[in-house]
Amino acid sequence: MHSAPIVDLDADPSNIEWTRSNSALALCGSGERILSGGVVFTDAANREVAIIVSQPYLDGASEGWVGAITTNSGGAAKAEVQVLCLR
Repeated sequence: MHSAPIVDLDADPSNIEWTRSNSALALCGSGERILSGGVVFTDAANREVAIIVSQPYLDGASEGWVGAITTNSGGAAKAEVQVLCLR
């Protein structure tokens, strides 16, 4: 399993505007193939969070999982994208 953090970019908690994160990418290692993946919140902060992208990433040279979130938590939420790979 490989993972990468997704940074919560929201600046102002509990207002009416939610903020989208940048996409994060967790890649399989050399010689590995993607089995599955997903996005997980390790700290949902004020629980005003949502997953907006969670899908396989395939570009011909590498495989992995891409994820993004949106929040209204003032930057307090913690999330990561994970990919499970086979050798």
